[in-house]
Amino acid sequence: MSNLYVTDIAWLERMEVFEKAFLCVNKERQQKIQMYQQQNDRARSLAAGLLLKYAMYREKKAELPLIMNTHGRPYARECDDFYFSLSHSGNYAICAVGSRNIGADIQEWKELKQNLASRFFHQEEILYLEQIRQTSGEEEYCRTFFNLWSLKESYVKYTGVGFAQGTQKDNLIPLLQCGQCILMDACKKPIQIFGQLYQAYQGYSIGVVSSEDNLTSAICYLSGEELLGTV
Repeated sequence: MSNLYVTDIAWLERMEVFEKAFLCVNKERQQKIQMYQQQNDRARSLAAGLLLKYAMYREKKAELPLIMNTHGRPYARECDDFYFSLSHSGNYAICAVGSRNIGADIQEWKELKQNLASRFFHQEEILYLEQIRQTSGEEEYCRTFFNLWSLKESYVKYTGVGFAQGTQKDNLIPLLQCGQCILMDACKKPIQIFGQLYQAYQGYSIGVVSSEDNLTSAICYLSGEELLGTV
């Protein structure tokens, strides 16, 4: 079973609150936060770190040590039933966790640049989006674009290699339409994956991809008080 945790970063706007929360995350997360130049980016990264720590304590009763894979993706050491994925965009941060491999992404809807789809999407996905534009208009095209984008981001996180593998080789329209599809892994073996979309906030898309077929349909919304009260 998976869980999805979300927080609004607005509670981190006051510097004294930010500094208190900053001390609640480990040194690795602190270093990651300090790499950002903009305060909003720091707040988003801090919120993601707090969500992960909350999820660990809620589900494993301890903060698990993390190590990196060869592509720089963190995972829990010596814990084969706790997988997680973090993402942040705009005013929100999310943390998806599950007992099997998982990827998650939140995307704020922004003005689409010309030819963006052709740079990152599979040809079948591009054709599908154009059909949406022609039949349902620009607003629905934008909504579908970002829903698909969040699933593609989630999928490349799920694979563990990120954008290094490219995003054009796999057609995720079946995942978008019915929540599951079969793709080929790096060894050319078929794998079945499952996806879930969440429309939690106006102007945002949230996607989760996993090999679990019982992805949660609910979201656990957490306030600053709840996060700081448990970490």
